[in-house]
Amino acid sequence: MQDITVNTAESDTAPPNGNDFKWKKSVRNLPRTPKVKLFSWKLLKGAIPVGTLFPWLVWAIWKARNKFVFEGQSALPEDTLSSAIRLAREWAMESPPGAVVLRSDAAWAATTKDPGLEWVIISRSGNRSFKASVKWVTSLLTAEGLALREVVQSCVNLGLKTVAFEADSAQLIKAVNM
Repeated sequence: MQDITVNTAESDTAPPNGNDFKWKKSVRNLPRTPKVKLFSWKLLKGAIPVGTLFPWLVWAIWKARNKFVFEGQSALPEDTLSSAIRLAREWAMESPPGAVVLRSDAAWAATTKDPGLEWVIISRSGNRSFKASVKWVTSLLTAEGLALREVVQSCVNLGLKTVAFEADSAQLIKAVNM
């Protein structure tokens, strides 16, 4: 039996209290490419509807971070942003009406065999993210499967009925769809 620890505290998608941190000044002074600079400016001026893009941006950053940490592959900020926009557009066109999107992912290091699991529940009423840690898992596919199991359990616990599951593991998706 796997030893799973779940952090049931939901992460808030809103930034920390603006009184504690000078967001505009800090963002303005970050070193970045012209495209990212323009995007940041539009974001701060309210020219981009953050409510629809924010969860996708966080997901794309998470995926890029995992690729860097576990595979040593670095992504350009423009590529990460483009990925988030593409995902948001795909979801808007493909999701069943009223469906709650559930995304699962796992990060796994072959040396320690201890994966981290994360899943996100994306709905029109708000987004929630969860994390879990597992001890000694033999493969990335097993870790991805455990992450999917956790998101399914979250659906049951929350009483969600109209859902769309998403994962980045083609092998897992193929196995589940058989």
